[in-house]
Amino acid sequence: QSSLTVDQAKEKALNESKSGQVIGYEQEAKFGKTVFEITILDGQNEKEYKIDGQTGDVLKSKTKDLTKDKDDKQLINASYKIDLAGAESQVKSKYPKSTIEKLQLDVENNTLVYDVSLTEGKKEIDLELDANTGQIVEEEIETDKD
Repeated sequence: QSSLTVDQAKEKALNESKSGQVIGYEQEAKFGKTVFEITILDGQNEKEYKIDGQTGDVLKSKTKDLTKDKDDKQLINASYKIDLAGAESQVKSKYPKSTIEKLQLDVENNTLVYDVSLTEGKKEIDLELDANTGQIVEEEIETDKD
């Protein structure tokens, strides 16, 4: 279990980054420990911070230059209507019992979408949410057949 919330992990990453905005997060449990991966869009760079869910320490960070890839380029100064919190509440209203494992702004087929992974009981749900219309453009549900 993690003692840090996603929001606290986002704060930590923003403190490290000094500028930019959070466009995604992922929480992974590894060896019984939760690690948050927070993605920040800062000008022409995408910064990724791995944050310890127990201590709040920054375990690792990396910066990607978005100008080098034509899809990534579209994230620079991207305008979209639905922010991370908006995407989160949209997903939560559709799947109220689920846990969001990953929510990340991304470019798919020249469209800005949120890439979302959820778990709900034994179900794994992957979906893409259009960052402008809020429409779910793709959805895949897998059930764990144990």
